[in-house]
Amino acid sequence: MSATAAGCRCAERGDFPVFERAAGRSRASRPVRSCSLCMVTITVTFLLGELVVWICGDVETACSAYTGVGAGAVPVILVYAFIRTVLSEEILFRGFLLKRLAAKLGFWKGNVTHAAIFGAAHLLMAWGRVGALAGAVVMIYPMAAALLLGHLDEKLSDGSIIPSWIVHGAPNTIEAPLQAF
Repeated sequence: MSATAAGCRCAERGDFPVFERAAGRSRASRPVRSCSLCMVTITVTFLLGELVVWICGDVETACSAYTGVGAGAVPVILVYAFIRTVLSEEILFRGFLLKRLAAKLGFWKGNVTHAAIFGAAHLLMAWGRVGALAGAVVMIYPMAAALLLGHLDEKLSDGSIIPSWIVHGAPNTIEAPLQAF
């Protein structure tokens, strides 16, 4: 049977195992452990995020667009927090990049490399708008979060990006309404 024929059969069944593994779409085999780590990580991430905002001072963040908007912004905030920003970052960084780097370099080197790239991407977004200390924080904070999220996905959730999607989206969902009201 040719690869094309096998691919067509997968398409007929709606089963794309290669894509699902590559994109990190799977179910966690240890949901209680993953959920516990998610809750702790959400809390720590939110508190560290607030510390970052305090250190950086009056810097425009991704959630700044919702400042003073009020209740009308809540549906948009939810879409922003979980779909527009976080889902795309999780698919790209944890679902694609980390999996490729870990396969090439091993998990720990791949995780550190992907986290450095994730931190650098966040630094590039703030480049020229923050000083040296704030720039270091803007890079190190997402880098540290990426290390934790990579570990959560690959070591505790059998490669699923769903836990990191929740952990990454929750602080955005909490912070944006705080700015909206």
